[in-house]
Amino acid sequence: MAERDAQVAARSRDLARGSTAWAASTRTSQPARARTPQEVAALGARQAPLKLAAMSSRQVEWSKFQREHPQLSAGLSGAADSIPFDLADQVNAYRDALDQGGLNRVFQRHDANLAFERAQDRYDQTHYALARTTGQIAGTAAQLALLAPVQGAVVGSRISQATGLMGREVAILGGVGATNGILDQAVADGLQRHRGSVGDYAGAAAGGIVNAGLLATRAGPAYSGATTGAVTSVAQDVLNGRPIAWDRASQSAIASGAVGGLAGRPATRYVDKYPSFTPGNPQRAKGQLPINKGQLGELASEVRSYLRFDPPVYGPKRRVEVPGMNGIFPDHLTRSGRRVEAKLGEKARLSKGQTVAVDKDILHRVDHFLPRDFGAAAGVLANGFGYQIDRWMGRK
Repeated sequence: MAERDAQVAARSRDLARGSTAWAASTRTSQPARARTPQEVAALGARQAPLKLAAMSSRQVEWSKFQREHPQLSAGLSGAADSIPFDLADQVNAYRDALDQGGLNRVFQRHDANLAFERAQDRYDQTHYALARTTGQIAGTAAQLALLAPVQGAVVGSRISQATGLMGREVAILGGVGATNGILDQAVADGLQRHRGSVGDYAGAAAGGIVNAGLLATRAGPAYSGATTGAVTSVAQDVLNGRPIAWDRASQSAIASGAVGGLAGRPATRYVDKYPSFTPGNPQRAKGQLPINKGQLGELASEVRSYLRFDPPVYGPKRRVEVPGMNGIFPDHLTRSGRRVEAKLGEKARLSKGQTVAVDKDILHRVDHFLPRDFGAAAGVLANGFGYQIDRWMGRK
């Protein structure tokens, strides 16, 4: 039995050496020939020993499983590698390092083990691409389903009189999204002391445009973040002339979606529970802004007027007569003379006088904001950090 264990360990080391050697050779003009596990082991036997104290028990068992079930092992590895922040490879590398020699020189062994894990991933991608891709798709789909609680329910509908977004607003949101993506990339490059390429910044801008476009459709923060992460990853690969790394795209999608959802859901709940207190009321809770819920909606409406290049004219609200009804007090007047009413909340409705004013074109625009709009905006600002953290983990 001991002799058999020694043979298994020796073959596992050969497979590890062979995988690493094969991965290195693919970056040269003459890649090594290693189409089967047997050829990989033979290649490894001709290499210098890996700089590892010994193969861990997990590496021995996994190598044995790979030999017996290469397609299944590639699929399982692909599913694990869809987890963001490179967690699967990182956890395995640290676990193996501790198994090989405890805490002594654990970081050096971790680096060697991580290189081994990534070499195995590249080997599977080349020789068992279909199985690995299938695993990645299954793993990503499962994680997207798990994002549903983070996403939160997209509830509430706008009143029928609400004014939709105009093309100019969508275009400006796209520009804001592109700028946000570029800034995220610049901050990440500065913190990592990494010089990003033109393709990196163009890809980040493309992802930012998609991000803002999804905000314009009022998509939820988690799933819009997931879409943005995937688009940014693919765009950066294409614009840098690299093959599309679908595993990195799936990891980026989950990372961006998780961070966007974690930022967006609390913001949605905060606005949803926001009180309609009177400014200056001593009952205002700690952490609440010194404005009431209606004024928060009015502030958002004024921002929208700026996006339409028709800024508000500040001053006291003025009464406007409505035939057959009591007068109304629009929330603000724009520079072009358009009267605007702002509403915030799922239960907000126009008064009878305001409804008649809309029908008679006395009230020109109605902005109805829902709490999830604020959650989506928070997700847009945050999900780029999830993408950059995932890229940083993958680059280390």
